[in-house]
Amino acid sequence: MTTGKLQPNTNTFYFITFTCFEWISLFEITDLYNYIYECFDHLELQKIYTCGYVIMPNHLHMLVYMAHTEKP
Repeated sequence: MTTGKLQPNTNTFYFITFTCFEWISLFEITDLYNYIYECFDHLELQKIYTCGYVIMPNHLHMLVYMAHTEKP
């Protein structure tokens, strides 16, 4: 189940993790790795900086820093 919540805090770190449905290796099957790296670049344009990450065939963990922005 997906959940979402507005995060008003800036200048702080967040740990983000998600898995594929039933642990299916979708990242590997669809060769999604390059797209994930492109997403990291897009996040940086939004002043969300990737500090560390682990990409597995079926899940992802990442530590991001959200810099001060005017948008929540």
